[in-house]
Amino acid sequence: KKRQEEISTLVPELEKLQKIVKRVPQVATIFEGYDGIKAVFEDILNTLKPGDEYLVFGAVDVPKVFERYILHWTRRRAKGKIKLKIIYHEEAKSFIEQTKKLPLTEMKVLPKTYITPAAVNIYGDKTATIVWTQKPIAFVVKSKEYTESFRSYFQLLWQTAKTP
Repeated sequence: KKRQEEISTLVPELEKLQKIVKRVPQVATIFEGYDGIKAVFEDILNTLKPGDEYLVFGAVDVPKVFERYILHWTRRRAKGKIKLKIIYHEEAKSFIEQTKKLPLTEMKVLPKTYITPAAVNIYGDKTATIVWTQKPIAFVVKSKEYTESFRSYFQLLWQTAKTP
């Protein structure tokens, strides 16, 4: 009888643990160099479907060696009917001007006091943080909870940022 009581108290705890285990696993991946950054951008296109929204904040001018790829990638994004909402720092002047002409794109700008070498890219259930240093690096976290928190942060910044 004592064992039955112990078991009956353990069952609810085991059920809680089972629910936790059934959650979608979270994954973090690191990408290095320009080939790694390209892999992140390809993942964005492979993850999103037509009509999906891709969010970016902390965007700066990408290095010259990466510009051609980004322009090609942007055409592919538009062709795939993937919407983009992007928040630039006002120092990203050349990309601000180019972005104004892009289809399926909304843009806002934050003052240069917010400049950072990192850009946060939110897509699907993934968040990619890209640090544009001499040898760029990115880490991508696949987690619904993590990504939803960054979506909320993006919305706050979107309300604060100005239309150029």
